Amino acid sequence: MRKILSISLVFVLLSGLIDLNVSTATENDTLVLSDQVVNNLTEVDYAYAYERVTSGNDIKSLSEEELDRQTIIVLNEIYQEKINSKSFSTKSSSNLPISWDSLNSKEKEMAKKHPFQATIMYNCSAAAKSMSIKHFKYGDADDNNANAYRHAFWNAILSREMGTDNAKKWTDAHEYGHKSLGTEMDLKNNATGRSIYTALAEKKWLWFKPGYLEISDDILTKVKQGKLVRIVNKKIVKTDGSGRK
Repeated sequence: MRKILSISLVFVLLSGLIDLNVSTATENDTLVLSDQVVNNLTEVDYAYAYERVTSGNDIKSLSEEELDRQTIIVLNEIYQEKINSKSFSTKSSSNLPISWDSLNSKEKEMAKKHPFQATIMYNCSAAAKSMSIKHFKYGDADDNNANAYRHAFWNAILSREMGTDNAKKWTDAHEYGHKSLGTEMDLKNNATGRSIYTALAEKKWLWFKPGYLEISDDILTKVKQGKLVRIVNKKIVKTDGSGRK
């Protein structure tokens, strides 16, 4: 993960380097993400924005509107920093359970409507890959037990952070435009991950939520029990206990 840069929007404004197409506003104005910004930000940028928005903030005390506002400011800063450093890249991110070069049209549409949710989406994807690599020999590969775990864990923790309905909307949007056996596998494991979280949450008392490690352990058990799916010889089959470290 990139180190947090020290360049602020204020510094950029004073230096005269600000892109005039980037949205700026006073506290009483409505901030929006421009198409230009959204079209040039990657999954990594949104995960990076999550770090910057949540660092030093008690996000539980902030409304969704305020979180969206702060997120837009940070995303505009990141966009401007990329312009100033000429760091735009066409390389694919490796953070997502399945990495596309950039957000697709559905994801961009949702990011403009719910920018803070977008940062949660891609931050959780990074966590899912990290945990998959921790537990499996080929943790970043496709079609195997690790991929099944990764998608289920991703959807489970997304459900924890934004609710199962929003988790489904975002992960369905991520698969938009892709029709393959792999996509079918992913959608099945995505749904299983959300169901796993719901079952775990129902066992909790009052406002307590299942932790990431509890969620991970439950999914690892279900991978071994064949409750998720993978692809073997171009067919969707049950997962098993193979491939673990």
